Amino acid sequence: MTSIRIATIDDVQTISLIHAFSWKEAYKNNLSQQFLRSIQNDRWVPFFTEHIQNQRFETALYFADEKATACITYGKSRDESLGDCAEIVSLYVLPEYWSQKQGYELMQFTMKRLKEQGFKQAILWVLKENERAIQFYHKIGFANDGVTIEVPLDDKILTDLRYCIKL
Repeated sequence: MTSIRIATIDDVQTISLIHAFSWKEAYKNNLSQQFLRSIQNDRWVPFFTEHIQNQRFETALYFADEKATACITYGKSRDESLGDCAEIVSLYVLPEYWSQKQGYELMQFTMKRLKEQGFKQAILWVLKENERAIQFYHKIGFANDGVTIEVPLDDKILTDLRYCIKL
């Protein structure tokens, strides 16, 4: 049995854990093993605590057989120049649940939720080398709009690509 629900402050450890496990697999060819090993399971607890408490973003959790296996975070875009545009801040699925449509179901849930909140379009950022994620976003209908940002991480400069979709 599967379900999706909006996360609460009690879920921040679980959300952070999903991020940590997912990062270690998703970025194993883009970031050093030393950096990935250094990621603690609670690395994202402060971020999610702040944003859930302040209602800056919502996070939804996906449950398979009562176990949280994926999460998505979304809300008003952090880029103020985009006006009333939504942003999908993160989407992570535990690696052992990849290719089981959990990401797709979370995206459908989120896009419906964003429409209900009055958003007309949404953006997200994806690492240029993350071909798996790029293919996934293309299938859903996101398109690269040509905007990039450089992100310093793990003694490297990584490039994120912006993707958008009309809701």
